[in-house]
Amino acid sequence: MPLLLDNPELGGQKTIPEPMTISYKSTPENHSLLLDLYLPNTASASSNVANAGQDNAQPDGPTIPTVVYFHGGGLMYGSRNHIPREFLSDVLEAGWAFVSASHRFLFPCTAHDISNDVKVLFDFLASATAGINTEMPAGLPFSLSRTKFFVAGYSAGAYLARLACLMTPANNRPRPLAAFFLAGQGGHWLSPHYICPKAMSPKTRLDRYKKWLYFDDRATQLAGRRQRIREKLVVQSDLGNLRFHEQLSPQDTMRDLQETNERMGMATVLYQIGRKLDYLTGHEGLSTLLLEKYFTPRMVDVASLEDPTMSLPVELHYLFPEIILRNPEIAAKHPPVIFIHGTGDRTVLPIESQLTARQLVDAGVEVDLILVQGWGHGYSPNVWQRWGHERVIPFFKRAMHESA
Repeated sequence: MPLLLDNPELGGQKTIPEPMTISYKSTPENHSLLLDLYLPNTASASSNVANAGQDNAQPDGPTIPTVVYFHGGGLMYGSRNHIPREFLSDVLEAGWAFVSASHRFLFPCTAHDISNDVKVLFDFLASATAGINTEMPAGLPFSLSRTKFFVAGYSAGAYLARLACLMTPANNRPRPLAAFFLAGQGGHWLSPHYICPKAMSPKTRLDRYKKWLYFDDRATQLAGRRQRIREKLVVQSDLGNLRFHEQLSPQDTMRDLQETNERMGMATVLYQIGRKLDYLTGHEGLSTLLLEKYFTPRMVDVASLEDPTMSLPVELHYLFPEIILRNPEIAAKHPPVIFIHGTGDRTVLPIESQLTARQLVDAGVEVDLILVQGWGHGYSPNVWQRWGHERVIPFFKRAMHESA
């Protein structure tokens, strides 16, 4: 059933069509990773084609660009149907396609696995022979461009959007034309915010999460512990997907919701014990190493005499955008970015957007950094109406025209 969006400030009631659900990857665990494809109506798409002109990479017919979106959830939970609906509506009204993609989660996977999911997704979108266009309905007056993409993400989803912006072009995989980071994580992982332990909430029962903390076992038990984690926990990519629940039995739905709740709690536990980077990278003891060398328990950054990245194994650097963007040649090739971040955000600190913005500005990349005074962490239709509605789509259009 199509979704009804009712927001008088955004032009009243609008209908968002049902998406097409397409598998873009089968994981080693035989789990299908899915994307939802939302298509604009023919009139909007035709208007976009007329304004955008011919796509030289696909001279056989008119094409439209695609916005690729990654949901939030700390890389541990969430679903591809968790979308800022007003953003989706504006994209479709512009005559563009919208893709919301699932990905594997931390526990039992790592950011290495999730980064690969992002690469495979963009390869699928850009493929001429086995890509998304082969799944499109017959009779459409347009196809999806294999070169014109925008990328967006909320919270942890913005980390995946950052990785997409930094992908090395390969196999005809293009970089996004522009990006939108909403309360975006991943701009400053090497921070006391993620590394320093905090006071535990009295409501937090660590024993409840013991099964998740496989790095806390003795080294001789680690391999077996991880294997049992892999066998016990489903390699989920859509926890909390309400459409998915409609196809489940009540028992399976309850199991899905229970794991979602545990994953949400575990995301808080990782923050409180300062171990996020261990499980992000799969590198046991990384957080402790960085804490002992560079940070005090009072969360004061004392890394003034030595670069924290010196203690970071080189093979992990590609997971840290703040490190990659120190290379001026790479930073200069980064697509333009529009940021929206609340100054009151205590889950993902605004410094994550500010640091990335400063690195890109120094490299000569166009940036629009919007800091919303007092706004915390979470999507707000009011924030979209005040800032996103008038700024994000025009920013994307300008980037597309300048790239032509």
